Amino acid sequence: CGPCIGEMPELEKWSEELPDNVQLLGVMMDVTSEEDSTYQDAKKIVAATKVKYTNIIGRIAFQEYLKHMVGVPTTIFVDKDGKLVGEPIIGANVPAYKKFVEDYLNEK
Repeated sequence: CGPCIGEMPELEKWSEELPDNVQLLGVMMDVTSEEDSTYQDAKKIVAATKVKYTNIIGRIAFQEYLKHMVGVPTTIFVDKDGKLVGEPIIGANVPAYKKFVEDYLNEK
């Protein structure tokens, strides 16, 4: 989606500023496998936006969560135990992501 691609350069910049105990992970929701033609498109987008943070295929891993998504991009936060924390943020809003992570880390 356009907003998803649009936020990628800003996310890359932020990923370089994150503390070592926080990782940014991009999830390609419209890709089902590396053999899928959309995977090649996604690789081109990652290259064009010059992002270095990890991007994974999320269709299978997030299939149950997808049933409840209401918009894109949807940003979720997961703790070190793999549990969702906080509420999803709908729409490209890097300042809100930063605030959530900062507040969450300050609580710990």
